[in-house]
Amino acid sequence: MALLSLEDCSKHFDGVKALQGVSLSVPERSLVGIIGPNGAGKTTVFNLVTGIYRPTSGTIKLDGKDLVGQPPHRIAAAGVARTFQNIRLFAGLSVLENVQTACARRHAYGFLDVAACLPWYWRKERTIRSEALDLLDRLALGELRNERPGNLPYGLQRRLEIARALALRPRLLLLDEPGAGLNPGEIRELIDLIAELAEAFSLTVVLIEHRMEIVMSLCRWVYVLDFGCLIAQGTVDDVRRDPRVIGAYLGKEYADA
Repeated sequence: MALLSLEDCSKHFDGVKALQGVSLSVPERSLVGIIGPNGAGKTTVFNLVTGIYRPTSGTIKLDGKDLVGQPPHRIAAAGVARTFQNIRLFAGLSVLENVQTACARRHAYGFLDVAACLPWYWRKERTIRSEALDLLDRLALGELRNERPGNLPYGLQRRLEIARALALRPRLLLLDEPGAGLNPGEIRELIDLIAELAEAFSLTVVLIEHRMEIVMSLCRWVYVLDFGCLIAQGTVDDVRRDPRVIGAYLGKEYADA
């Protein structure tokens, strides 16, 4: 059974049909890509899955359970984490504190626990800090834990956003253009990092990406959107030779490469 499934999903904003009857299926522990031109509806898919938008019609299920109508925090608690096309880190917090905020989601305590400085509050704080430091070390960010995110190079900010998403301990990780703004060396490092993390954390990964070298290196199945419609799906080799994909997105030069 698919971990994530969308059936006949549409999303309309007044007269704008951002997504029209899209169905997709993501098996557990797979790496799946969503590609297409700007404005094709790719990020709308992520916004529907994470509860930011509610579909106009259609169903969305995680491990067979309906997500439609669930608020984002409940969907996150169910095992869905994401990154954003435009990096959204907490600028006023340190690198470590950015990850701790996500770790704390799994170690709830109340105002009275904090105000009274109860023993279990301090135990949870130590656990949260330890978990965050372990993640930062795994993503080669440990030595930068006291820096502000804005002081980091763009590629390391991307890594930090992934670390914060992983702190939620997701089953499903949604990556929205993780290669945006990265140089060729950083792209190669990102490919290795995503593959390593997917294996180490038993993740199912869906990524939106314009950098086809990332899609070709990581994804075993690819969905192609154009003007809110699903126009093709298949292996990388399948879609790169599909006339509809060549015309709408890749261009003949890429298909012949």
